Amino acid sequence: YESALHRFEGEAVVESLEDPAIGDVSALALHGDQLWSVSFWRGSRAVRYGLSPLRIEASRSLGGAHYDVEVDTARDRLWASAYMGSRVRVLRATDLGDVGTIRTGLGTRALALDAERGILLASSVYDGVITAADASTGRVRGRLRVGGHVKDIAIDPAGEAWFASRCGVFRLDLSAWP
Repeated sequence: YESALHRFEGEAVVESLEDPAIGDVSALALHGDQLWSVSFWRGSRAVRYGLSPLRIEASRSLGGAHYDVEVDTARDRLWASAYMGSRVRVLRATDLGDVGTIRTGLGTRALALDAERGILLASSVYDGVITAADASTGRVRGRLRVGGHVKDIAIDPAGEAWFASRCGVFRLDLSAWP
């Protein structure tokens, strides 16, 4: 298959970008007129796109498998969950350069950012832990055992994190933790 990004108007493709650097996109993050992606297997890359016109503005190989991505342009941060590496890779959003690493548990998967409180959440599928890190420094603020296979996290405007695991759907008040 071809790695491509397409813009539709209705059912018609009005613009396309084909490039092997796009890889097999596993997750997207959007802010303003920019889009970021990470790939899980094929290509294993992080890519930053401009959307008008469609173009690749920055791209780099990450190695390993990355499931999820979050972006905060105010902090110039991009976070990518490194599934096999049991960590979150921290990059600059602008040029995808290395900033650091946040250690999590085995099988890092879902990410969610509470930009207002400056908290990044990351799940580790096999350890059943949610790690909370400071979004600016990457310092781990806390870890919470919640049970296995947390595959997604969402944060609502009230500052509550919602996460789904094989045990159900849960709510976590971020003002009380960590």
